[in-house]
Amino acid sequence: MGQHAQRLEELPDPRSLSALVVRARMFAQAYGFSDGVEEAGACPPEREWSVPPLPMALKRAGGVAGVQAQVRAFIEHTVAA
Repeated sequence: MGQHAQRLEELPDPRSLSALVVRARMFAQAYGFSDGVEEAGACPPEREWSVPPLPMALKRAGGVAGVQAQVRAFIEHTVAA
């Protein structure tokens, strides 16, 4: 958990769980969402998010709004359980 605030290039393994969390936080911020830790900010999207397969997967999921709806449904279901 101590590595979650580090920059991606500072992490020892770019495929680690910490790197995944860092990238998820960056993705959320690039779309103007808070990651739950930091306030929402505007940072430019990473280039890797504009090359396949992510754009197609995002489109299939209904875009960022579709992913938000899925996350919301998951959280509501989890809280209710």
